[in-house]
Amino acid sequence: MTPRSRIGSAFAARDPGRARLTVAIGVAVGAAASAAVGMIIVKEFHADGGLLAMSVFLSVMAGNMVRDRSATGRVVTTALMIPAVLLAIVVAAALSSNRLVVIGVFVVLSGVAIWVRRFGPRAGALGSLSFMGYFFTLFMKPTLEHLPVFCLIGACAIATQLVVRSLMLLKRPRPEIDVLLKELRAASASALRATSHTDHRGGLRAALARVDDVARAITAWQQHFPTDRYVACDEGTLAARVLDARVDTEEACYELAKGASPGAPASQHATSHARAQLRIILDERASAEQLTAAKEWAEGVIARGHRGEDGDFAAYLLARSTIAHMRVREIDLSHGLVHDGRRVKETSSPAAAKKPAARPALHWVPWSQWQATSRMAVQAMIAAALACAVGEAISASRWYWAVMTAFVIFIGASTRSGILTRAYRRVAGTALGIVVGVVPVILADHNKSVMIAICVVSVFCMLYFGPLNYVYSAFSLTVMLVALYGLLGVLDTKILELRLIETLSGAVIGVVCAYLIGSTNSRPVLITKVNAYFDALDAVLKSVSAALGTTGQKVGVLSSLRTLEATQADVDLSVSGMAAAFRISGAQRESTAVHLMYVITRSAARLTQSVVTPESSVAPETHEASAQIVDDAISTVTASAANARRAICEPHAEHDNDPDRPAVVLALDQLPPGASTAASAAIMALARIDWALRRISDDTTGGTGRHSEIPTVAALPA
Repeated sequence: MTPRSRIGSAFAARDPGRARLTVAIGVAVGAAASAAVGMIIVKEFHADGGLLAMSVFLSVMAGNMVRDRSATGRVVTTALMIPAVLLAIVVAAALSSNRLVVIGVFVVLSGVAIWVRRFGPRAGALGSLSFMGYFFTLFMKPTLEHLPVFCLIGACAIATQLVVRSLMLLKRPRPEIDVLLKELRAASASALRATSHTDHRGGLRAALARVDDVARAITAWQQHFPTDRYVACDEGTLAARVLDARVDTEEACYELAKGASPGAPASQHATSHARAQLRIILDERASAEQLTAAKEWAEGVIARGHRGEDGDFAAYLLARSTIAHMRVREIDLSHGLVHDGRRVKETSSPAAAKKPAARPALHWVPWSQWQATSRMAVQAMIAAALACAVGEAISASRWYWAVMTAFVIFIGASTRSGILTRAYRRVAGTALGIVVGVVPVILADHNKSVMIAICVVSVFCMLYFGPLNYVYSAFSLTVMLVALYGLLGVLDTKILELRLIETLSGAVIGVVCAYLIGSTNSRPVLITKVNAYFDALDAVLKSVSAALGTTGQKVGVLSSLRTLEATQADVDLSVSGMAAAFRISGAQRESTAVHLMYVITRSAARLTQSVVTPESSVAPETHEASAQIVDDAISTVTASAANARRAICEPHAEHDNDPDRPAVVLALDQLPPGASTAASAAIMALARIDWALRRISDDTTGGTGRHSEIPTVAALPA
């Protein structure tokens, strides 16, 4: 593999479908356009050159704060930001003569911006950007004479993002799915390469997680576009082929990493040859002759059976993965089917639509029962008031940075653990950004074009890397602010020192308020996510059970798997957002439980594959007997899932951790002669799920259940 291919596969799936790249480039282009427009306005109206800082900053905030699900919704929200920001600017300018009133409104606005999040992402974005507009008016202190130009630059800053958002409505579905399928192969190649470094188990987990991310991105593409209008297959076929490629690659990688091969020279040679064949299928530059030869080899290995003549099970799994990825490559992306594949949206009945919602009666609600947004609004206002006082004591001219930090750490969090984590990451990113950002700004030597370029690059990094970790976002934002200080001509050591101290003060005040004033415990939020995950797992088990004796259930089973994966992502996001609190408390069990959930989710994907993939013909009585055994195993796993749920949600209650309960893997011996490989695969997947669920129960409650090594596909009968 060439260095270029290695780099491509290493980064594949970190940004599935290049979604973050698209957004980052879009916002950066909008910020650059805003800076260009700002330069024209400053030149034409002979305004203060420092207004360029506002032109860049406000444009970035307008592009970064929009969180609507649909592209059209994001355009509408961006358009509504223009009057919202102009109103905030006018109010701040009108109140500027009365310092106490200005500060009071600033504090109240911080709480309102948090509170309106209860009404959805649009209200949250409008509230947050109004706060930013008010803040920047305090920062720039425009006179009445310069206010029209100030408002014009503010409106143009958002208008550039509006234009970019409108252009992003022009979707290209066929190229998007082409990119996603290529990234699926690149991520699989990265996972295959990670198996060579078995001493770094975390590397393989991360690589397989990226494969999962691409698969979810393909699912999201199918939810946005009718598959058969752009791809020469229906929705279920594409989903099933992607699932086969994903699961078969995972099985092969785990077998390779485990080193299950007997070690004989012939076996090692077979494994090496099998790796080479899979690499050919995953290589975008492979010739048609190479692809055909690799496919024929894999078909020959599978035809000989999963034990093969040389006994190399890893080679067999690699052959299966080769066939699965080849079937994905064979999907025709050059044209869709002729018939119209438009979807019909489900709508509620007219009677239900017209029925007005009952208006709740007004009554006093105790503080402990307030909604999270209401409690956080009060916390944010108190934190902002304290930050004003502390910031004023530190610096009478830069006090608002403490308020800004106290406000920002409440935006992206809903619990005290989340606020602590966000505050820690903001301070760390700010400190690093100050150290790193000074160097390029000094080298720019007051060149406005260069400093604007630094701002644009920082914007791109903030939008591209920020979603991975808030530290990157705070770092990039600080580098941008250092460049903006350079544009304003006020950059010096003292102002950077004040920036760091004010940020640290605001973060500490925000965290203290979050913990001491109407504290919102993080555990109920996490438990809600966990319950949703186990509900989704139950739905998968029920859908598989229902599909055992029937046909035509493929779409329903795949849909339940998608829901499970989405809830898994929600749990991961919640745990990541509380990382600092977990690190302080040493919550190792949470980390273990999250990893075991990964095992469960991936095994559920294998279970789903065994149902949706057409199985070989077997006698009706054999199929019926196998289905009954699988259904009994599902019942056992359902009971284990209920016990694991209670162990997490009610750790102090009594739990039925019976170490002598027969393992599900023993059901393999009960399958009748001639049973399909799909039935064996289903039992094995259920055995893995049951193993992980029992581990969760014992690890969470401190039980002493005896657990053998996780069941592997090598245990399948010959």
